[in-house]
Amino acid sequence: MIGIDTYGDGRYMVSLGANAEGNQLDLKFLPSGNDDSSYNVSYEAKASKHQDAYHVELKIPFSVLQFKNKSSKHSNTMEMI
Repeated sequence: MIGIDTYGDGRYMVSLGANAEGNQLDLKFLPSGNDDSSYNVSYEAKASKHQDAYHVELKIPFSVLQFKNKSSKHSNTMEMI
């Protein structure tokens, strides 16, 4: 799973991921610490199995992520779990 804080304020985090079978999971974590399971994002996931591991590739369109409209540039942090 990856976690993306698109607003860069530490209050909301979008988490996206997939397992070895390619089944997808998407959640939005709220400032209260609870998750919004009704959050639904359309993205592609491809998995490949190996002898001792599996790899997952996610193709996430920027259009499904919410960003603030700002004129200045700001870097966002990605957390790999």
